Amino acid sequence: MKLKRGIIILMAALMFLCTMPEIALADEMSEPAPTVTESAPEEDPAPTVTESALEEEEPAPAEDPTPAEDPAPADDPAPADDPAPEENTVPADDPAPAEMALRSVMPAAPPVTLAAASEGEEPAKNPIWYVSIKDSSTAVVKCNQYMTVTPTANTFKMTLHTIDGSVSPLNIKGFSWDAASKEATYTFEVPKRDYDQKIKVGAQYGDFPRIMPGDWYTIPASDPIWYVKADNGTATIKYNSALSSVPTANTSAVKLVINDGTPQPLPVTGFSWDAANKEAKYTFTPVTPKDYKQSVFVTAQFGNFTNHRSERFDVAAKSIPTVKVQTSDGTPLAGVPIKGVYGGSTHNLGSTDENGCLVLSLVPGQYTLTATYAKTSMSKTVTISDTNNLFVFETNEAKVKVQDSNGNPLSGVEIKYQAGGSTMAFGTTDASGIATRELFAGSYNMQATYNKTSSGYVSVDVTKDEGLDKIDHIFVTSLAKVKVQSSSKQPLSGADIKYKVGGSTLAFGTTNGDGIAIRELFAGTYEMYAVYNKTTS
Repeated sequence: MKLKRGIIILMAALMFLCTMPEIALADEMSEPAPTVTESAPEEDPAPTVTESALEEEEPAPAEDPTPAEDPAPADDPAPADDPAPEENTVPADDPAPAEMALRSVMPAAPPVTLAAASEGEEPAKNPIWYVSIKDSSTAVVKCNQYMTVTPTANTFKMTLHTIDGSVSPLNIKGFSWDAASKEATYTFEVPKRDYDQKIKVGAQYGDFPRIMPGDWYTIPASDPIWYVKADNGTATIKYNSALSSVPTANTSAVKLVINDGTPQPLPVTGFSWDAANKEAKYTFTPVTPKDYKQSVFVTAQFGNFTNHRSERFDVAAKSIPTVKVQTSDGTPLAGVPIKGVYGGSTHNLGSTDENGCLVLSLVPGQYTLTATYAKTSMSKTVTISDTNNLFVFETNEAKVKVQDSNGNPLSGVEIKYQAGGSTMAFGTTDASGIATRELFAGSYNMQATYNKTSSGYVSVDVTKDEGLDKIDHIFVTSLAKVKVQSSSKQPLSGADIKYKVGGSTLAFGTTNGDGIAIRELFAGTYEMYAVYNKTTS
């Protein structure tokens, strides 16, 4: 059986050599054997089937060693290991099985090419070396020796990166390839802004990592105006680095727009330039109030660039001139008379209502207004216009304290003050020795009366409140002390002491065991006498 198989294989080899041209045989021999062996079963598995069919006629014993004359390579798998289905047979005169059988037993081609293609191959390298930005519209992709194809505009995925983190496709305008320097040059366009932009250009080849420059490239603003801000009377133009000269009041066309009407020139009254902050500041005549609220904004335009506008601001409607009088804590004061001086005369304008207000029937102009409360007065010179016509008069809380010579508070002490040619009751001290009253700020003569004795009038400055501990003045009594003794200078107790003040005779006190009687009085000279055993001193 083994001899028969060898003869069959030899015959198949001879048939193949006879039917193929010599050059074809040489080509086949130079073709990498592994590739042929892998594809042959898919094309025609007949050779294997043929050998298997022959093997089935007389199967060789498993222990029979392979004959030395067998031309098949030692590593050629035995047909018995891979039998083909019996029903799939190939005619004996078919040349294909003989060719395939020959190929299956021919020695393999040198394995160098196969090893490089299938295993141990060095990983591919990124063909991009670096990316650089030459100017605001040119980027260069520098390639290395691993770039084996001629790039086109679409070979690399080009992206635009901004410093705020956004990424977008690069707006490419042109492309060129320099084979000698291996440089792909792109021209691109980035829209100009009214502020400086910082960008990077990225390039990516296939699935390799994107390559980007290390530093940000700054594209300067084209429009030198960054923004405009304004209120009713001032406008500021903020410039950027695109401004190449010192601006004047007329550098940018600055206009005023009222209620979305036709822009009109800004009525400039002043101009200044802050070089450090690149700010041009304008002052202008405020918009005249109407009977309704107006919505206004300011625009500025440099050359033919964008027309910038400020945010809107409101101009309030005309206001009615009003006087309001209130206490230091905001409580309205009713019945306060208001006088006004104009035309060389003083005029009674009326009194405040329950809301502390008085509406004035005066035309725009300058006036001196006076409010009088509790005989104290406050005057203001005001200008009545179409806006800001609320004139507030506010009293202050005047606070005085009365205490004895030891610092103890004295309650029930009456306080009076002089103002407007009159003496007025200020108030009576409480348990803390405090008395308060709302008065307009000013200096007033005040006195305290305790036990019919008076402190005398002292000047007290009433100022704006500065907190709960603020006290405008403290009155202090003195400790009056008298002693009664016998002719032998022995203290006499139980003697009644009286004093006269203000046309009245008042009890001072009774002497103690030391013959002493005391009483807190305000400093002064008083007539006193003692009564002892119903006799009077």
